[in-house]
This record gives sequence, C-alpha cells and structure tokens, in this order.
Amino acid sequence: MQGAHHFNLYDKEMNNPLVSVIVPIYGVERYISRCAYSLMEQTYSNVEYVFVNDGSTDNSGEILEKFGKEDVRVHVIIKKNGGVSSARNAGIAAAKGTWLYFVDGDDFLLPDSIAKVIPYLDDRYDVVMTGMRTDENKSDSDGLQIAVSSETDLTREFDTIGWFFAIWGMFFKKDIFLQNKLWFDEKLVANEDHAFAITWLMATSRILALKNETYYYNIREGSLSHTIRDPRIEMGVFDYYCRYLDKNLFVITCFYSCKTNLWCKSIYFGG
Repeated sequence: MQGAHHFNLYDKEMNNPLVSVIVPIYGVERYISRCAYSLMEQTYSNVEYVFVNDGSTDNSGEILEKFGKEDVRVHVIIKKNGGVSSARNAGIAAAKGTWLYFVDGDDFLLPDSIAKVIPYLDDRYDVVMTGMRTDENKSDSDGLQIAVSSETDLTREFDTIGWFFAIWGMFFKKDIFLQNKLWFDEKLVANEDHAFAITWLMATSRILALKNETYYYNIREGSLSHTIRDPRIEMGVFDYYCRYLDKNLFVITCFYSCKTNLWCKSIYFGG
C-alpha cells in the first residue's frame, strides 16, 4: 500500500498525466476488495482512485473506508442511491486528473493495465479504449491498434472495435467532458453506457483502440446489466440513436445494429 503521495497533474517531458480512476460502488462487497487491490497495485503510480458509494446497503462502505485509510490516493464519496449514472457523474465532478478511467466495482485490472496505456495518453487522442477478458486464465494478446481520425474511419472499423459501447476500460481526456458538458443520463436505469457512447462520439473523433486485454470483466448473476430485461428500458437508449441519425454516418451504423439487437431482445423478452 502507498503512503504519502503527491499528485502530478501532467509532466509533458515524462508523459506522466494524473489519471482519475472512477469506480461506482453498489452491492459489490464480495468483489470490491479484489477490485481495490488490483488498483492499488498498479505499476503506474500517478493515479487517484475515486470510489463512489452509491448508497450501498452491504459492507462495501466499510471495506472502502479501510482502503481509504491505507492509501492517500483513495477518495471515497458517499451519496444516497441514485444509480450508476449518478455515481459516475459524482466521480467525474470530483476527479482532479487530466484523464478519466472508468472501472466497475466487481471487475479488476492487471498490475500494468494503466501503465500500458500511458504512452498513448497525450494530445493525439481524446479517447483511448482497451480490450477486455472475461476469463482470468485467458492468455494475453497484444494485438491490433486502430487510430481513428474521422467518423468514416470509425465506421469502417466498427466490427473490429465493437466493444466501444461499454464505458469500463476506457480512458477519456477530461477536457472533452468539460468542453462538451458530457454527463451520464441519470434517467436511464440500464444501458446508460450505450447512450453515453453516442454523446462522446459526437464530441470527438480522435480515438485510439488498443486490443491489449488489460481489463477483467466479471460476468455475474445479479448484476444490473444481466437482470434488466425490459424492452421499454432498451427503447430509452434506442431514442438516443434516433436523435443523431442525420448527423453522423457511424451513428447510422450503430442504429441498425442496435435496432436488430432490440428486435432480438424483444422476442427473447416475449414482447
């Protein structure tokens, strides 16, 4: 664990930006220690960890309090329950870093997950996304890198970087949040990251996709993304796509993909 730590907002010569890791917390006491330890043990040290306790009723809060006492880079925000979008927005507002990185409380990272991405966190890109694994024992694959400079490029690479809808495992330059007033829609109770993808895609096209599988995604029963099965909720996200159909070719591609997905889900739901 770390002792006293002085944050360095940005050192251009060393490419040493402060990264704010934002972790919304609700009902993950079984997993939060693994997540937190994986963050504390990152080989890149110029990091602050913003845990947002979204009114969790289990022991997650007590566990986070322990980590806060052991590492000064840990900041715990306690708020009444408002949903994951509300928690992420609180984390964004509190973050001091020049880059934001989103992690879910039931997931975890490899020790060098952040360090691998640091060379790319510069003025060339506004968003850097990484690959993920669902199996801890799966071998690493440092694969293709895709630099995206326009909507057309992104459309062409749609099938290759299709994981962009998920917010976790993505690094965002904080300036694009501030300049474009990007926030998560707190009215959405599920698939909020899908809707948010549309807003940030409209804000920038300077995107780098790395296929380094540095993020471990935990597929678990009972998580919000695996329990919400209401087509009406899905349609709330669908509305986001419809709003931007005439503005961006890439969004049109997303629209048709999403529409097909919704149709399949409606059958699955019995709708």
